[in-house]
Amino acid sequence: MEKFILKDGIFLSDVSDCESEFSVDGENIVASLSYEHLKSLTEKAVKKLKAPIFFFAEVPCSEDEEKSFGGGLHKSIYYLDNCTTDVGLAIIKRYGDLLFSDGLLQFGFGSHVDSSEIFHQKYQVVSIYSPEIEKFEGILNGEGIKKVSEVNSLWGKISPENPGECVLVEANGETIYDMIANLTDAGLYKESVVED
Repeated sequence: MEKFILKDGIFLSDVSDCESEFSVDGENIVASLSYEHLKSLTEKAVKKLKAPIFFFAEVPCSEDEEKSFGGGLHKSIYYLDNCTTDVGLAIIKRYGDLLFSDGLLQFGFGSHVDSSEIFHQKYQVVSIYSPEIEKFEGILNGEGIKKVSEVNSLWGKISPENPGECVLVEANGETIYDMIANLTDAGLYKESVVED
């Protein structure tokens, strides 16, 4: 069994029986993926999305923002709409070190045409929705990811004896907050703030 590699922004002591795997349920895929598969899967998935596509990011609110909400934890949801496939791939190329290493960021890409979507969630869970789900299943098969009836993700490993932690990562002198600020100049906008 290959070693399950955690991204830099995730701390979990025992991942001994975890491996990259996915399950399919109708038009949905759930996958738990070792670090080395995250970027290549996403690039291949973006190429399969029918353009125009969109990029979205869910980012924890800052301490100052949380104070204004009066308690609890919140996240801001950002969108960059009507992108070409090349723009989607350029985002991955420019910000890949953050996208695939930060522990707090949740993000994805989707199609404006048929609502297909790939969504990177916490603890290296990736979900994919598409009315043509077999295209994306083919990508996972091509990556050598094992198909199972039910995914054994990192979430199932978290316990009082094996606590998990997701943290902010800095890559090339930038954090996800710098990425958001930079992409705002390209048309990224805050769609909403929701409880996390």
